[in-house]
Amino acid sequence: MPILDAVHIYNVADLIDRHLESDVEIHWSADGLKAGLLINEYLYAVLDFAAHKAYSRSNFPPVAGAWSITGGRESWHERQAAPLR
Repeated sequence: MPILDAVHIYNVADLIDRHLESDVEIHWSADGLKAGLLINEYLYAVLDFAAHKAYSRSNFPPVAGAWSITGGRESWHERQAAPLR
């Protein structure tokens, strides 16, 4: 299977609690077309499989992989979390 896209999640050096264990969760929308990556109850990334888009707080790297054919990545915006509820 080809890589669809990739997103940067965080820099370990920037974490103030990097010495502590973390809880990692993936939340799916009811229709199964969106997923969110939460670490310690903080949303780091959203994947929208229907729109072929991936979002992360760092907006890095530029879109690559199979999803790059369908357009660029929009900037992260807090409202991207809303469809997961």
